[in-house]
Formats: sequence, structure tokens, C-alpha cells
Amino acid sequence: MKRTRHRKLTNRIPSRRPVVVPSSKGLGCAKLPTLVRLLASRLDRGFMTHVLGATLHALVDACVPGADPEDATDALEAIMPLLDEDVFGRAAEARSISHWFPYDRVGVEREVEAIRGAYREARRSRAHETLTLLATHATCPGALPELLSPVTRRLPAASAPSVRRKLEAMLQAVQKGVLCNPRASVEETLVLCHSVINDGVSRDERAAEASADPSLKEMTLGAAPRGEKELGNRVWERGWYLVRLPEPGSDPTVTMEKGLNAGDRYKRAKYGDDDEDDDAPERGGTKTTTTTTLAALARSDEDVPPNFDLLVVFALGLLRALLRKMSGEKGVGGKGAAVEPRRDAEDANEDAPTTLASPLGPQREKILRGIVPLAVRALSSPHAAIPPLAVRCLAQLSTMRLSTFDSSTGALARRIMALLKDCPRADAQLSQDCLKLLNNLLKRHAAFTPTDAQFRFIVRFAFSDLEETHREEQRSTVFSLMRAVLARRPLLPEIYDTMNVVSGLVVRANADETRRSCAGALVQFLLDYPLGERRLRTHLESLAANFEYVHAAGRVNALRCARDVVARFPKDVVDANAVFLFVPLVARLGADEDAECRAAAGEALRVLLKRTAGGGVGEKLLDLATRWCAVGGGGAAVGDDAERLRRAAMQTLGIAVAASPSHASRAVAAARHSIVSALAEHDPAVAHREEDDDDVAVNWQTCYRALLLVEKAHALCPEALEGDECDDGDEDASEDSVWRASQALLSHRHQWVQHAAARVIGRYLAVNGAAIAAALARRRDGSHSDDAAEYAYPVNLETIARACVAVLEQGVGARAVDVDEKLAEQTVKNLTFAAVVLLQTRRPIAENDDENDEEDEEALEADDDEDDENDLNAAAQTAAAKEKKKKTTTTTEDDAVDAKPPLPWLFRRVGKVGAGGIGASRAAALRWTAALAASLGEEGFDRHPTIAPPLLLPSVLCADDAVVGVAPEHRAIAEETLEVLRGAMRGELFSRAHAATRARIASRRDARRRAKALDAVVDPERAARARIAKAAKRTAARKRKVQERRAGKGSSGSAKKRAREL
Repeated sequence: MKRTRHRKLTNRIPSRRPVVVPSSKGLGCAKLPTLVRLLASRLDRGFMTHVLGATLHALVDACVPGADPEDATDALEAIMPLLDEDVFGRAAEARSISHWFPYDRVGVEREVEAIRGAYREARRSRAHETLTLLATHATCPGALPELLSPVTRRLPAASAPSVRRKLEAMLQAVQKGVLCNPRASVEETLVLCHSVINDGVSRDERAAEASADPSLKEMTLGAAPRGEKELGNRVWERGWYLVRLPEPGSDPTVTMEKGLNAGDRYKRAKYGDDDEDDDAPERGGTKTTTTTTLAALARSDEDVPPNFDLLVVFALGLLRALLRKMSGEKGVGGKGAAVEPRRDAEDANEDAPTTLASPLGPQREKILRGIVPLAVRALSSPHAAIPPLAVRCLAQLSTMRLSTFDSSTGALARRIMALLKDCPRADAQLSQDCLKLLNNLLKRHAAFTPTDAQFRFIVRFAFSDLEETHREEQRSTVFSLMRAVLARRPLLPEIYDTMNVVSGLVVRANADETRRSCAGALVQFLLDYPLGERRLRTHLESLAANFEYVHAAGRVNALRCARDVVARFPKDVVDANAVFLFVPLVARLGADEDAECRAAAGEALRVLLKRTAGGGVGEKLLDLATRWCAVGGGGAAVGDDAERLRRAAMQTLGIAVAASPSHASRAVAAARHSIVSALAEHDPAVAHREEDDDDVAVNWQTCYRALLLVEKAHALCPEALEGDECDDGDEDASEDSVWRASQALLSHRHQWVQHAAARVIGRYLAVNGAAIAAALARRRDGSHSDDAAEYAYPVNLETIARACVAVLEQGVGARAVDVDEKLAEQTVKNLTFAAVVLLQTRRPIAENDDENDEEDEEALEADDDEDDENDLNAAAQTAAAKEKKKKTTTTTEDDAVDAKPPLPWLFRRVGKVGAGGIGASRAAALRWTAALAASLGEEGFDRHPTIAPPLLLPSVLCADDAVVGVAPEHRAIAEETLEVLRGAMRGELFSRAHAATRARIASRRDARRRAKALDAVVDPERAARARIAKAAKRTAARKRKVQERRAGKGSSGSAKKRAREL
């Protein structure tokens, strides 16, 4: 430590500090005052003052954390004078000298810059960080007088801007440490904040009273001889009144020999003399300072120093931070504080009335009740920094449901209005804080009742420019206050005028949050305020007109607002305006191009139909929808309004079924003829529609909506689809016609229609599938004739199976398309059920099976010329060709796997999809193979062993690593399918089928090789072109890989090449 005094060894000072700090940490915080005094005695001049400040921070950082708080408090007496010197003494002067010395003092500036450049410690002060550490680990609030002693001593000099900035920085450092102190007592800290704020506010009030007093006081300032202390510690010097700190010995209240903790009148009045016992009387303390004594001392202006607003701001900031912490506790703050009944301990009578126990606790609640009127008084402070903090504290306190707000409503309302009048704009921070406070008071305190004039001022000030772009938190505050004002229902013309503006902003506002807030406020206004029938209809007409707003975001918000209106209005009002709202909502449902708008219109219709269900108005609405279902038809062109109305009516019936199935059942039954007509018009087997072309199926939405209606009706009100005939005797609208038309749409061109039809047929099979299987089994056994079993049900399983295979075949061939995954999944379910039932009830193979398969085999042969070397369809086509060459009609046990399987068209076409399909089609074919094998089991394969090879073929091809072009997910599905097949059939049958499949694939590959060699001999020119094309593809692929590798490395070529290009 002695060597740190030598200036030549300054570069080694940082290297010695790591030796001193661990040693001090080992001694502990109890020895810290001794170490500090030793450092202060050794590092006492020049550059060493900077070293002292940095070393002091290092010692405090090492010793204080984790130490006993009492030891940290005891060390303050030795540490605080050094911190005071570091901030206000020679070290601070040296750090700031370059900023205020005149520029002609070049030598001084150079010396200062040399010092600052040579010593890292001279560049900045660590005093504030040290102060934060001490406040974090000392006893609080007991240590606050010592921590704040540099501030309280210099309050008279705080009028100077430089001193004020330093004092504010020290107060912020102390506040930060106190808030991070885990051992700080919240109740004692609140009491201290209350006391400091009360002193500052009382002083300001007395100053205001004195300034309002018209009497003149005799002023004798400056009459005393030079150097003699006068009132306020001001002396006359060179014609100026200067503010100086008291010299040692000049003021008996400042005892420099005892350190900075003994100071001014204010601290002695607040905390007593140093020789007084601070312990409470119940702990044996002998302190005699009473509340009356402190109040008497606080009534004197001389006991509260000037510039005391600094400490008031500090106390309010500390109070606000504590309140925010308490608001986050369970049951404190928020919309409803959880309260439980409690009984005072001294109430022995069980019949005594109970009070509500606050989650704050009785002691803390009592303190906060005393802070509320004090914060209200602080709103009148003349200091600019105090009212905003007081407003924020009151906003936090207002969420805790304190009873003292009820007794301060009048003064509080007047002060808030006065502060708002002083704000230039509604988006200023102070005005936003005032609006938040008003919002909390209006929502949580019924006794807070502003006058009509005050309400009028609030409306004009806060809601005058709702279209202005505010920040999100400001927008939330304004509209939350609007909802609170509307809940109080002040009958003012300004409210009605404002809501007319809000009605337009529901769709016109730029921000989505603003539109939603306006919609909520409008709904609340329409519900709570007295409105005549004419005014209410005017608002509803404006809302309905906004359904056609040019921008989709505005239309969505208007539709959602209409939904809320219908959901929350009284039933009689909804019935009176139901038809008026029903028509534009149905129009939006069928004509809007935005999906979100259609969804919002559907939700509004669902609420409207649910509210009106069971009454005459609801039946009238459903009757309208039923009649609209009958319009249009006959192949109307695209854009026909009648066709759109027809689709919207079917959607409306579907929404009505979902909202109230029992009441919508009759309407669906009445519209069944229209539903069947819509389905039959789009049957692909009837005729080709003139409006359709190769890419578009015109008006496919009509049959799609009809299928969705059938699906919902079958799920929620199946009685609406039951019965052979309608009430009018129309056989075309029978139940069988609905399912037969739905089955026909499985082959529609649009995948959405296919999916809807697949779901409808799936629902029908889930209900009637067992009966259909039983009827086919009886037909196989000869119990019924073929015709009786075939026409007993409206759907045909073989027709369903062929349609399902056609859906999967969309993903095969040159014009393959991606099949929707959900469509593929539903198709697999239907196809699995149909195939299992057909196989279980199948008779021996008849001749007509071969006739039905000729067209499919010719199509497969035509595709052989288009396949190349890596085409996966080759294996499937080879298998089909070999099957065609087999003419055997009987099999034995040894060659059963080589015989023709039942339903050969099914396995051949699905095998083609599994071998050469893309995307969801191939995955669906493989999953169908596994599902069929699991459903048949060993018994099913024993009955039909010939289906094993065709079932194995697509899975074996996709699982073979030699086959290229198979996606990893398809290969994984194929391997899983092989495991299912291995477990579903007997081991011997699986082995023979697998061997036959592998041999078929190998033979086809050999045939292709021979055909290629023969082509090279017969047509060498064609073979040469093929080789050239193949080589060009390989070269292009190689170049592409090289370019990708260079791009990944960030290089565009060699250095020599780049040099040549330059």
C-alpha cells in the first residue's frame, strides 16, 4: 500500500489491487472500517484520490455482499466521507476540470488529460456504484440517514444546476439499492416515505400561505457585517447573496468530528440526536422523541431545508416502486382484490360484525390509507417533478381499494382537472397518467363521482381526436377511460356526439386495436344508454352499411361488432331487428371475397339464429333461407347473383343446424329437394357442363355447400334426411337420392368437393356399413337375389371403391397433381372399408371381371412408351403385363400366388399409385395396403392368397434402395407396411409372395436392359442422342454442384481468375 503513493509506479496499481481485495474479503466486513481509514490515511493527495475511490469500490464489492447487514451499516461512518469527497471534492473537480476551464489554460488541460489517460481510475467515478452496493446490503431504512447524509448536508446549495445533478444521481443510486435490498422492511420504508413527503408538502403549503398573505415582512438580510451568518445560511459578498455550506464549528448542528452523519436541523428533528437510543420502548429503548415533538419541529420552516423537493421526489419514486411490487402480489391490485372476512381479536362476541381482511395486511393497509390524502396534497406542489410522481402513486393506490379515496374525491377530482388543463396535449405523459388515475377511480371507487362539467371536460380533452395515431399504451388508456365513463352513464350531448364519431371509426381507423376498441365502446353505448327506436335503428343502419366497406379489415370489425350487438342485446330488441340484420349478413356470407369476412359473417349469423331460435322470428328467418335455396340452378354462369344467394342460403341452413339442430330440422327437410337438385346438377356422370373447361369446374361451390349441409344435418339432426319422400310427394328428394347424389360427386373434378363427398359417404358407411356388409353376405350365400341386395341401399361399394381409386390416381402420370392430405386420409378409410367388405363377400372370379379390366390394361400398355430408365411405373406395368399373359383359371396349392386375385382392377390400379405416385397419393396407397392387410388378417389371406403378391409389389419397390426417386418418408412408410404385411399373413405365404414379387421386378429389369441393347443396335442414332442428352444432364448437374459449393464458401473462383477479371 505504501508503494501506491509513488507516481512512477502507477501502472502497477491495478495489478496490486487483486492482492488487496482478497485479503480484505478474508478479514470480513467487520474489519472494513479499519481498512478504509488506513487507505484514506495513505492515499491522501493528488492522483491518489482517484485510486482511493476505485479501491474503495473494489473493497466494498468484495466484503459487503453476503455480510451481516449490521456490519455493513457500521462501515458507513468510515465510507460515506470518502464517497462524499469522491463526488464533491478534489477528485470530482479533476475529472470535470477540462469541461469548465477556459481554453487559454492549455497547460492545465494537458496535465488533466495526462492524468486521465494514465490512470484508469481517473476516467470515471465509482462512488454511485458503491452507494448502490451499500444500500443493497445495509439495514433499511435504518441506514438511510447515513446514506443520504451527503445529500441532506448540501440541500441549501442544490439551487446550482451542477450540484443538483450530482445530488439527484446519488439519490437514484440509493433508491436503486434500497429496492434491491432483500432485508428492507416495507412497512418501515413506507413510514419513512410518508414522513418525508409530509414534510415537503407541508413546507410548500406554508410557503403558499405566506405568499398569499398580503402583509409585508421586514427584511434585514444583508444588514449584518460581512462574514456573519444570517437567515438561510446566506452571506453578503461582493454584492451577491451566496449559498455556502456551514464551516466547521459555525453551526452547532454540524459536527464534522463525528462524520457526515451528524448534520442539519432537519435530520436531528426527524431521527433524533446521536446519543438517543433508537430502539423501541418495548425492546428496552429509552428514546424520548415523541410524535408531538417531531410534528412541532416539522412545523418550522427552518427545520426543513430549502430545495427539499429533491428528497420528496426521492420518496415518491421509492413509494411508487414499492407500490408496483405490491400490486404484483396475489390478491393486490387488479380489477378485484381478493378479500376474506375477518374478526378483530378483541371482539369476543361472536355476533359482532365482521370486516373484510385486505390482502395487504392490516398494518400495511393502515399506512397506505394515510398516504392517499398526502399524495392528493402533493398534486398541488409547485415543483414540476412532484405532481407527475404523485399521480402515478395514486394510480397504483387506486387499484388497492383503499377506503380513504372515498373521503378525498372532491379535492382529487379538482386537482386532476387542473393538471389536465395545464397539459398541452392529450398524449403528454402527465395527461396519460391522469387519465389512468381517472380510469381506475371511475371503475373501482363508486364514491368518486365527477360533476357534469368535469365529465364534459374529460370527454372534450381525452376523446376529441380519436383518429390521431397514438402509441399502444396511450390508445389503451383512452379507450379504457371511455368505457369507464360510459359505465357511469352521464347524459351529456358530448357523449352522443362522440359515439357518432366512434361509430365511423369502427371501420375507418388505421390501427386494428383502435377499431376493436371503438367497436367495444359502441356496443357498450348501445346497451347502457337510453336510445329511442329511431336513434337505435340509425346506429344499426350505419353498422349494416359498413358491412360493404371497401377494406376487408373494416368489414371484419363491423361484422364482429354486429355479432356482439346481437349477443348482448335483449331478446325483444333482437327479434325486432333480426330480419333487418339477417339479409345483409347472408349477402356478406355469399358475396364477400375475403375469407375472414365470410367467417365473421357466419359467426354473426350463428349468434342471430341461436338468439331467435324457437320463436316466430326464427322460423321466419329459416323460411327465407329455405326459399332462397330454391332459386338459381340450371347451370347458371359465374357471377350470377341468384347462384350466390343459393350458396349463401345453404351455408345459412348449415349454420342454423349447428346453432339449434332441433329447430333447424324442419327447414332442412323442407329444403331437401333443393339440396338434391344442387348435387345432381354437378354429377360428372350425367353430362359435361358447357361452362366448364379443362381447368375450372364452374359453380363447384354450390354442390360443395350442399354437401357440407348434408354432413352437418346427418351429424346433428339425421331425422331431417330420413323418409322416402318429402311432404309434397316428390320422389326425387327422397333420402336415397341425397346419398346417391353424394356418391356420384366422389368423382368430381374439384378436390374440395371430393373431400366433402368422401366425408359424407364415410358418415353413411359408419352408420349403415354393417347392414350393407350383412346384405352382401346373404347375397353370397344365396339368401337374396342379386338385384335385391344391390338396390337395397343407395350406395354401391364397388362404385365407391372405383371412385376412391380414381381420387388417388390424380397423383400419377404426366399430369399428376398433389392430392390434399386430408382428402387422401378420408379416401383411404372409405376404400379400406369397401375393399374389405367386397373381398369378404366376393364370389369366385367371373368372366366379366376380365372384360372390365381390358380398358385399364390397354391404358397401361400405352404408357410403357413414355417411361425412361428410372421410371418407377415400369415395375407396376410389368406386373400388369405378366398378369395379362397368365391364362390359367384354376390354381393349386403350389402356384396359388401366381393366380389372378379377386378385384384385379383394384390391386393393379392402387399398385400403380403406390409404385409411381407422388406426395400424398403414394403415401395413401401404402397406408391403404397396411390397413387392408391388418383388417383381413390371416383368415382373409387364407381365403384369398392370390392378393398377397399385388399387395406386396408397391411396398417392395418403395423399400428397395436400388429404386431411385422415392422420398425418405415414403420409404419409411413402405418399410412399416412390409412389417404389417409380414405379421398379417402366414410366414410361408409371405415368403412365397415376396419371392415372386422380387422375381417379377428382376425379370422386368432384365427385359428393359435387353430392350435398351436391342434399340442401340436397331437405331444407333437414337441411342447416340440419348447418350449425349444424358451426358449433358450430368455435366449440368456437376456444374451446379460446383457453383453451390463456391457460394457456400463465399468465393467466386481462384485468385488468378479474379485478377484476370479485374
